[in-house]
Amino acid sequence: MDSENRFLLTGSEGWICGHLEGLLNAQGKTVHATNYRMEDSARMNEIFDEFQPTHAINCAGKTGRPNVDWCEDNRVETVRSNVIGTLMLAELCHERGVHLTNMATGCEPNLHLQIPHMNNVTKLHP
Repeated sequence: MDSENRFLLTGSEGWICGHLEGLLNAQGKTVHATNYRMEDSARMNEIFDEFQPTHAINCAGKTGRPNVDWCEDNRVETVRSNVIGTLMLAELCHERGVHLTNMATGCEPNLHLQIPHMNNVTKLHP
């Protein structure tokens, strides 16, 4: 693989990713945009193996459709995508020495999470 910068974009169905992909392509950059779930570690590893990015730009995230209330009503799916998926992508980039830029938009609902190793409940704020 040559030393050119290779940009992996997540959230290919979103507005931000579409515009960013167009800008990078117009500059002659090598770009691969994907809409695979970032929390699917097996598939994300395959994408990294196949494309071998030097840079990852996260544009993915649940934003709530038809409105932001969707995120509050679908907290598990929102956290899975916007929090867990983002953290898993960050870890994968760290392990492979890939520069990560997080441009994701979306909601993070107010949650009460029971931390198994603690006896109290922690409230997470967006």
